[in-house]
Amino acid sequence: MARAAKSSHLPPGRQAGPGSGTIGMADALDKRIVCVFYKVTLNELRRDGDGLGPMEDMNIVDINALDAYFVELAQRVRTHHG
Repeated sequence: MARAAKSSHLPPGRQAGPGSGTIGMADALDKRIVCVFYKVTLNELRRDGDGLGPMEDMNIVDINALDAYFVELAQRVRTHHG
């Protein structure tokens, strides 16, 4: 069940809503998902009362570090698949 936003003055990425339940359901079904949060950092989410919730055990990449993530991923693929 989705919960209402804590406060309307929060940026959209900090407002809990149907998306948080969807993330949990996708995780429970072992589905690959990509979440993009607007105007919010991971540290802000961690400090929030609910923390990262269902995202706690997921691989999380800061979009500003996405290029570095792809380089690291390519190296791992080459290592495992020659």
